[in-house]
Amino acid sequence: MNDFEIRTNQPIKYQICGNLRASDGFLHHKRSMELHVLIVVLKGTMYLRVSGENVIVQSGQYILLPAGEEHEGWKPSEGELSYFWVHFSEQAAKGVENPENYYHFPMLGTLPATQRVTTLFRQLLDLSRTWQEEQGQMLDYCCSTLLMELTLEMNRESHKGEALEGGEEMEQAKPQVQQAIREAVDYITMNCHKQMDPAMVAQHLHYNPDYFASLFRKQTGMTITQYLNKMRIELAKRLLVNENVSIKEAAYSSGFQDEKYFMRIFKRHEGMTPLAYKTAFQKSFINH
Repeated sequence: MNDFEIRTNQPIKYQICGNLRASDGFLHHKRSMELHVLIVVLKGTMYLRVSGENVIVQSGQYILLPAGEEHEGWKPSEGELSYFWVHFSEQAAKGVENPENYYHFPMLGTLPATQRVTTLFRQLLDLSRTWQEEQGQMLDYCCSTLLMELTLEMNRESHKGEALEGGEEMEQAKPQVQQAIREAVDYITMNCHKQMDPAMVAQHLHYNPDYFASLFRKQTGMTITQYLNKMRIELAKRLLVNENVSIKEAAYSSGFQDEKYFMRIFKRHEGMTPLAYKTAFQKSFINH
């Protein structure tokens, strides 16, 4: 199956999610949706035909179906089947396309044993069960976080084999290093609006700054600064679209200390200025 890619330079819009549990003999009905669909199988095996290709999705695996992709069950499940699913959409991008503005991952893949993606899925489900109108933005954010984590997981897996080929990089596979990267990602995501730099992240985890910067890049495929800026831009986008803040307020509220630097980084990531982004997406996002 081909790789799935979704733009990051426009809001992700959560639609609905759930946890299907079925006994022996479940067969997915034929359908084609106008929304993207992410499925994570927790137990059992799911047999899907996607655009004419028979696909087997086993426990611990995920499948991501792009909008418009016709799919149906081609064989009933054997025994109990349980899987998470979420439907989401994106808006058409405007402005100059930038290759960095995409989440990239295989449409079908196996999740690492960290359980991070399934944990985020459970959080999304819990939030959706107590959903109120004012929580819509939080659901969108949780869905975006889930997709970003999936991207990071698959990126780490794809780099792991390359890393283990070099003897000096063997330590990347150590559980304590993987845990440190997890904690760094969480720390940056939760505190990106505060004053922060790569050295502070390393110090928070009690690592040498240069050493940890190297580990982070090898594990995630990006530098700490790149990830920090990515999180800050994601926050700024939500503020511009949902909170109707000024460009200056979006810059400082998302952790940037210089408005001009913010505008330069924003345009590099999104292919347009913050004002153009706000104008293009605010009205359509609110009325979506």
